[in-house]
Amino acid sequence: MIRVLVFLLGLAGPVHGQSLDLPALFDVAGVAANDFLNVRAGPGTENEVVGRLAYNDTGIEVIKSNGDGSWGLVAMGEGEGWVALRFMERQPGSVGGVRAYAMLCTGTEPFWAFQIKGEEMIFFDTEGRNLPDTIIWDAGPEGLQPVARAIGFSSGHAIVEREICSDGMSERPYGLSVSLILDEPEKRFLSGCCSLQMPR
Repeated sequence: MIRVLVFLLGLAGPVHGQSLDLPALFDVAGVAANDFLNVRAGPGTENEVVGRLAYNDTGIEVIKSNGDGSWGLVAMGEGEGWVALRFMERQPGSVGGVRAYAMLCTGTEPFWAFQIKGEEMIFFDTEGRNLPDTIIWDAGPEGLQPVARAIGFSSGHAIVEREICSDGMSERPYGLSVSLILDEPEKRFLSGCCSLQMPR
């Protein structure tokens, strides 16, 4: 039995230090073909360069922005960095943003994961089993940005929220947290983090 519940909150201000339209995927734009976009330790050119993005990199997840929206926080391997958003172009998305992308959610102790692509979901449970499933998305009323979304599937449900999340194992930031309740084979509560991905 598939159970789906969508919580929509039409808030206009920031949530947990980030604007409602983030996280989202961006492409590098406006950088010369023989140049790079610097990733810095903080939001400003005075900060140390900790990495680089190629002029044609795509699908970069911007997790949150600084106070004036000029810099964006991105994950760099197991760490993080900041990029100048004037050189980033947001990929088009649907109402609410999250529905437009593939999403990977993971947790530890025990390890588990689920991946969503459109209406399809693959859940890798705590015993390492690969359990394909189907979900139903509802974009909700036009113009509202969901702060939390509940995803129903046959063996439980998950609530994904827009907030900064840590996996507890690295310095990598995530822009979405997830609470997972499994009904089978026994009632269990798990928590973790989610990242957006390019649809394949």
